[in-house]
Amino acid sequence: YAPVSFSFDPPKRPVAVATYPLKAIVYFFAHPSLWKIIICPFLITAIIAITAFVLIFSLALYPQYLLMEDLTDITWLSWIVAVLLCLVEIFFVVLCTFLVFFDGTRKRIYKKVFEIEGVVVRPIGDDTSFATLDEETIMSSLNENCACWMFIDIAEAIKGCLLCCCIDRKDCGWYLLMKVISLLIFLISLPLNLIPVVGTVLFCAINGTLMAWRL
Repeated sequence: YAPVSFSFDPPKRPVAVATYPLKAIVYFFAHPSLWKIIICPFLITAIIAITAFVLIFSLALYPQYLLMEDLTDITWLSWIVAVLLCLVEIFFVVLCTFLVFFDGTRKRIYKKVFEIEGVVVRPIGDDTSFATLDEETIMSSLNENCACWMFIDIAEAIKGCLLCCCIDRKDCGWYLLMKVISLLIFLISLPLNLIPVVGTVLFCAINGTLMAWRL
């Protein structure tokens, strides 16, 4: 793709860099067209989380209690472990949902910001075919509909797994390695959020750096 330029470059001074995320938050709230891109996947994730909570606690809690009862023969400990297992299972359902919808949401935010700033991203040489234009038009119309986002992101996730595992196996190793490393660091650093302010800042700094390398 041809390089693009903005009206101003990102800041380079340490103080300006530190306040850049705050400017991004202000920019987000100043443009209501960006709100829908965040609200839709958030609502879908919340619905999936509530559904997983109800189903797992209603269907899996008692069987896991019986399993723990057979292993430990301690009633109160079996109930505690069964509840913790249910919470972990719900967490992984929400995490998988987040990973499925995150990349699509990120791309939509970038695209909308480009549209707001008047930036046009085009292939080098500007030799776009009619087929490509038709495909981009169809995808743009689908991306305008919040209900279609879920199906598009799920399809993209499945396509990525199929391409990785069945077609492009050489690059699959690096792809999976980065996914696994990002996920492990995310899980390991998650307890940092229990530390007020400082822990959250460290969590964002650690995972934000990895996320920037994936862009």
